[in-house]
Amino acid sequence: MDIKKSDVVNVIHDLIKLEYKKYRKNKNIDKVLLDRDEITNILNKYGNVEVLLNKLLEEGLIVKYIVDGRETYRSIYFDTIQDYVGIKETKLGKPTVFEYKVLEPHMEHLPLINISCNEIYNEVLETILHNLPKDLDNKIYQAIQRIVYGIVCLRRKYSNMQRKSILTLLDKMFKRAGEGIVISAPTGWGKTEAFMIPILIYTIVERILGVKGVKAILIYPRKALASNQVKRLIEYYIKLYRWFRHNIKDSSINIDDLLPLIAIRDGQSKSPSEYSRDSEFRVHTVKVLVENEEYIRYKILVNDYYSIKVEAIEPINVLESYVFPITNVYFELLGGDKVPDIIVTNLDTFNRMLATPRFSVIWKRPDSIACIVYDEAHVYDKSNLIHLVYIIRRTRTLLKELERKLLKRDVISQPLMVFSSATLHEEFKEILEKALDTKIHRITHEDSKDPDRVKLELVTIIAPRPNVAGQWIAQLIGLYNIVHSISKAIKTKAIIENKSIPYKAILFVDSLHYLRSIKRFISDILLQRLDKILIEHYSDKLVDPFDRDHWSFIDNELILYIENNLNLIKDKLVKAHWADLPQNIREQIEEEFNEKTYPSLLVSTSTLELGIDIPDLWSIIQFRPPIRSDSFIQRIGRAGRSDKTLRVALGTLILTNQPSDISYLVDDRKSKELFKILPPKMPKNMTIIKQHLFLAIADFLNIKGLLNMIDDRDKDIVNLIFYGLGNEKIDKKHAKKYADMINAFKSEIIDYIKQIVIDVEDKNKFINDTINQILDDLRKIYNPSDIKEKLVRSESINKIVSEIKDLIKQTHEISTRIQDIIDEIEENSFITRHGSSNVSDCVQMRLLKKAISQGKIADLQRIYDEYLDILGERIDRIEEVVEELENVGCKKVLDEIYSELINLKNKLKELMFMIKRNVDLKDYIESESRLSEFLSISDTLSSLLSVLTQNGMYYTGLMTQPLKHVEITYRSGRPRHESLLTAFSRIASLSVDKPVERGEEEVE
Repeated sequence: MDIKKSDVVNVIHDLIKLEYKKYRKNKNIDKVLLDRDEITNILNKYGNVEVLLNKLLEEGLIVKYIVDGRETYRSIYFDTIQDYVGIKETKLGKPTVFEYKVLEPHMEHLPLINISCNEIYNEVLETILHNLPKDLDNKIYQAIQRIVYGIVCLRRKYSNMQRKSILTLLDKMFKRAGEGIVISAPTGWGKTEAFMIPILIYTIVERILGVKGVKAILIYPRKALASNQVKRLIEYYIKLYRWFRHNIKDSSINIDDLLPLIAIRDGQSKSPSEYSRDSEFRVHTVKVLVENEEYIRYKILVNDYYSIKVEAIEPINVLESYVFPITNVYFELLGGDKVPDIIVTNLDTFNRMLATPRFSVIWKRPDSIACIVYDEAHVYDKSNLIHLVYIIRRTRTLLKELERKLLKRDVISQPLMVFSSATLHEEFKEILEKALDTKIHRITHEDSKDPDRVKLELVTIIAPRPNVAGQWIAQLIGLYNIVHSISKAIKTKAIIENKSIPYKAILFVDSLHYLRSIKRFISDILLQRLDKILIEHYSDKLVDPFDRDHWSFIDNELILYIENNLNLIKDKLVKAHWADLPQNIREQIEEEFNEKTYPSLLVSTSTLELGIDIPDLWSIIQFRPPIRSDSFIQRIGRAGRSDKTLRVALGTLILTNQPSDISYLVDDRKSKELFKILPPKMPKNMTIIKQHLFLAIADFLNIKGLLNMIDDRDKDIVNLIFYGLGNEKIDKKHAKKYADMINAFKSEIIDYIKQIVIDVEDKNKFINDTINQILDDLRKIYNPSDIKEKLVRSESINKIVSEIKDLIKQTHEISTRIQDIIDEIEENSFITRHGSSNVSDCVQMRLLKKAISQGKIADLQRIYDEYLDILGERIDRIEEVVEELENVGCKKVLDEIYSELINLKNKLKELMFMIKRNVDLKDYIESESRLSEFLSISDTLSSLLSVLTQNGMYYTGLMTQPLKHVEITYRSGRPRHESLLTAFSRIASLSVDKPVERGEEEVE
């Protein structure tokens, strides 16, 4: 009897929901066991109970246990969680269950892909013809018909969200009204096709009509994402070329002239002299699904400066070779008609392209640019968001002025701005509308959900006991996933054919230090003794569901395979992935992870967070809460995206004992933030705004053609434009020329910049002051002040120093009072620190509570409210003075003052940190609902510890709220159990079992 995959998926989803109900009732993973009746009730809905049950057991999707003579079951997901929360390296390890919390399964509907490509084609063709000249030649019309059909049929079916995006983007690209579009849909909904299909259609139609110049710019926040997009474009090209070859027989249409020239410009491009024919291109291989539902693998080689050669390498009986117009060289050096049609870049590189003269080849046809896409736009936050807003405004102003200058137009066209993101807050939309000076149309996925296809995200939060490091848990869970993956590969025979299996995992970390440490520990320590670890976790019996000594999927076949192959595979099982990894290695790892059995675990930074499609991924492990609020959504969105993974993403957040981490375990509001999109923040950073104002001057001079009078390849002028005047030694003649140009066009520059600057009080004064400051800084370079002026400056600096000293004296008095309280309490306490920051934090919280009750913290709050901004202003002023000293070259003359300024700045920063930290703790104490409970427990523990120290015992240390236990150890010799039990009874009224005597005991 055949069993539908969809039925298996639905059964697993129903089991998980029922298991979560049991967990929510008991808050104990050990109690999550389903009896035979509960399993039968679910399976009855989908067919023959016995057949379904046997299939689930055979594929390891559920695990059977015998408890008190009864059959009980767990899904593989809750069975894995049960192993996670008590994981240990060996059966000799200490039996520990960590603190944990399973979150309610998060349900996300998948897209309903129900619109045929023929239906989309008819609507697309109607949209195109509506925007083309009415007297279009019939041959051109027929060519457009056939080519558009080929592009639309890159996909056989579309969702309604994709349909709306394709039609809307096409219409607005032709109209060139400068509008903005937000495409907002969850991970895996095909947002790339939603903007790439219309861009390809528009670009090829424009090429047929003879329009030259850049037509679309795709801007990505990360290099890995840009490379992935280039790979996707190559796959499109192969499909298009195959379709054109078989369906377009008209000799008047040259297929090679149709495909747009794509240029990759992301800071890693090469000059033509660095290229060699038939060398590997930056994307090494692609795998394309062709018409007969088979995959063909192609290798990508360099053909010449502006094209690549694609050759089929698998299966070996396929002989295909194509040449496509894609360049990774500096396209501005290609010359002639080799201006790219589509540019793939990132925000930083695009910023340089705006102002640098040698990129002006792009802007010679400003009216050809129809679309600029900012993919994964939600990544831009805080300072990056300021950069994004000002680059948008500079781009629009630059293109508008270029059209007026070059094309003498009164009515100015503007490119469509497209922002694609899986998560986009409404406030972000408002910021973008302000940047564009127009309303933004939003296309969402809400009306495109498939009611019958749901993805479940099952997340567990795990906090270590105080004697265990969170990193240790992450490493062992990583190992667990490796072993689980190998086990499934053996059972499905995938390991014989080296095929990928749907049980792979990514362990995300947000620092290279942790990445290297975790990866090294797994590969150099755990995997070296994997055969022994497996034996220690193996049982040939039906194991107890509460016994964490055994992992249910380990069997003799797995142990035998590892014993025979460990030396061959141990270096393949886990790989690390980060941004600065050489590109060829990074792509090779991605390819192997996606298509082969090994590696089965990747330890990665945020590089795999966005835009990477891995259909076999079932588990996401996050070590420590991610830095960005929306990162967890993106990361867990990588997993469980297909029926192969049963549309379930198993997520695990592993904490450390840091209070900021523990809050995710004890505070429901905090854990909900893992799935909540917080509004973006765009601070008032005048330094960044001034930087873009300075760059806007370069934009203006570039429009005028004046920067061409300077050798733009000279390092000095590049530093002048992009890095400012701070620490760079700019040549005097360059500084003089630049200042003369600004002076000559000062009024025009001011009018130009007024179009760019937003959200600045007294805009005119700000612009004038900034330009005058730039001119003054340039003047200092080509006409430095004499020593008398420097000494005059030193007198004003002395006044600033005196002011700062007075402020430090005031703040120091308050900080001394706080420190005195801390010292007094710690001096009179029997508690010693033992190097534990946890104990210190506990003491500080208690003393702050005491200080609050006595009113001693009021002065601190006053200082915080009244002087924090002043401290910040003083630091800014010191930094200005330090920079001023360096720019006028008088650092050596005023060494003493210079050194004192640096010391004062550091002292002020230290005071700001201390004040803010203590005030934050005060606010936390006053608002924390569990404070009274914590203080009561702390009092109990303090009294207990006092009894213990009197009886010659010591503790290994935990007084961190909210972990409500303490470990107590005594030396060998006869313990004084009676004193211990008496202390518990008297202080906490607790019932404690008498410990078994052995060399060294622990009581919890």
